[in-house]
Amino acid sequence: MYDVIIKNGLVFDGLGNKPQAIDVAIKNSQIVGLGDFQKQKAKLEIDANKKFVSPGFIEINTLADRDCSVIRYPQAANFIVQGVTTVIGGASGASLAPIVSGSIDYLEKWVDSSKININWRSVAEFLEYLTQKQLGVNFGMLVSWAILRNDFTHREFRLLSREEKEKLKFLIKQSLLDGALGVAFGLGYEEEQVVSVEEILEIADVVKEHNGYLGFGLRNEAENFIASVQEVGEVATKGAIPVEIYQLKTLGEQNHLNFSEGLKIINEVNQDKELLNFDISPYNVASSPLLTLLPDWAAVGGRKVFLRNIQDEALKKKIIQDLKQKKYNYHNLIIAESQSIPWFIGKTLDQLASDFGLKEEEVILKILEIGGANIKVINQSVSEENTKEGFMSEYSLISSGAGFYEINDSYTHLSPPQAFGAFPRFLGEYVREKKIYSWEQAIYKLTGKPAFKIGLKNRGLIKKGYQADLVVFDPDKIEGRATFRNPWQLPAGIETVLINGVVALDKGRLNTIRAGKIVK
Repeated sequence: MYDVIIKNGLVFDGLGNKPQAIDVAIKNSQIVGLGDFQKQKAKLEIDANKKFVSPGFIEINTLADRDCSVIRYPQAANFIVQGVTTVIGGASGASLAPIVSGSIDYLEKWVDSSKININWRSVAEFLEYLTQKQLGVNFGMLVSWAILRNDFTHREFRLLSREEKEKLKFLIKQSLLDGALGVAFGLGYEEEQVVSVEEILEIADVVKEHNGYLGFGLRNEAENFIASVQEVGEVATKGAIPVEIYQLKTLGEQNHLNFSEGLKIINEVNQDKELLNFDISPYNVASSPLLTLLPDWAAVGGRKVFLRNIQDEALKKKIIQDLKQKKYNYHNLIIAESQSIPWFIGKTLDQLASDFGLKEEEVILKILEIGGANIKVINQSVSEENTKEGFMSEYSLISSGAGFYEINDSYTHLSPPQAFGAFPRFLGEYVREKKIYSWEQAIYKLTGKPAFKIGLKNRGLIKKGYQADLVVFDPDKIEGRATFRNPWQLPAGIETVLINGVVALDKGRLNTIRAGKIVK
C-alpha cells in the first residue's frame, strides 16, 4: 500500500512542460509512481480535482540564519503556508557557521546575538544541530564570507595577508565538504567594502572545485547600481562559476531608470552559458536594518564605534549631511522590529520625527542611539515597473528575501509582506491576472530552475525517485494577501503541502509535525 496518492489533479513536472492529468503515488518520502492510480489504495488519498499539483516551491534567498529565526521559529510557518518546501540560508553574506572565534557578534546589526546559545563551530556541527532541532522545511546554506573574514581581521578595514587567505580558503573547503552549497557575499555592508574582485575570485576557485555557487548582495543599489552589477558579472565570467544576485533592485527614484541597463549586463554575461541569475520579490517593499542606511564609513567597526561617532558633534553633522544627500524616501520607513523600545514598532519615521521634534535624518540617529543597532525597518522603495521587468527576464528567480516567522507573532514585530505572500502573489497577480508567464513556465521558475541553480539532488521536480515535496493549489484562488500595512494576512489558494511525503499543510491548516531535511 502507498503512503499517499494525490488523485485527479493537473500535474506540473517543474521542467516547464505542459501539465498532465495524472495521479502521484508516494511511499517512504519519495515519489514512486506517476500515472493512473484511481483503483489503488493509500493510507492517505488527496483529491486534487480542479487543482494544480506542483513541486514544492524553492526559496533561494532566506534570511533565516542572519536573523537567527531558523533557531527561534523552526517550523517556518510563513513559508509552508506559501507552498515553499525548501529554503536556502546564508544570503547576503550572513550565516551561522562556521564560527572560528566562537562568536557571531557580526550579526549584531540584525539581531541580539548575545541571546543565542552557540554550541557549534563547523558547518557540519551546525547542520547536525538543526537536524536535532527538526525544521519544518528543507534547509540548505551558504557560508558567509564576511563572518569568516572578520574572525581574522577583527573588523579592521584592511586587505588580507597571504597566510590569512590560505587559512580562510581551507575553512571554505572544509565547509563545502561538510555540506555547504557555496559562499555568499554582502558587498553592500561596511565589513565587505574592502573586498575586491581578486579576493572573491580566489574563493570562487575553491567553490568551483566543489560544484558550489556564489551569492551576492550588491555593493550599491543606488547611484552605483550599474557598476555593482558589472562587478558581479565580472566574477561570474572570470570565475566561470554560477552566481546569484540577491533581491535585484534599485533604490531611490532617480536610480530606477538604471534597472534596464543592469538587466542588459546580465544578458551579456549569459550569452554563451547561463551563469548569472538574480532573484526578485513581487512586492515593492524592502526590509533592512536601520543601521544599514547610514553612510558606510559611519558604521565600520560595529555598533560601539557608531555610538562613539554620533557622540562627536562634527561627525554627527557629517552623517546627517550624507543621509540628506542620499535622497532616500525616509518618510515611508516603518519600524518593523525594536527589541528594546517596543513602542517604536509600527510607527513611521515621520511620526517618530514629530514625536521627538527632529528632522527625518536626525531622528534616525536618535532612534539608533536609544533603541540599539538591531532596529529593522520596512519601506516602499522598489519600483513596480522594475519588478515586472525583472520577472520578464529568463534569468530571474522568485524569492521573499525574508526570515522565518510564526503565524501569530504580530505583537512583537512587523514582517515584510513578502514573508507571507511572495510566491502566491507572483502566481496570482503576475501569472493568472497579468499573464506574463504560462503556468508551466512560472512553476519552472519556482521549482526546477532554482533546484538546478543550487545543485539540489532529487528535489524540485515531480519525477519518480524524487523526494515528495509537493504543493496542491487552486489556480483560481491563489493570491498573496499580505500588504505593506497588514503584512500578517495569510495567502489564499494553497491547500496542501507535503514535505518529504509528510503533510505539512492540510486544507490550509498547519500540522505540528516538522518534516524538513538538511540539503547538502
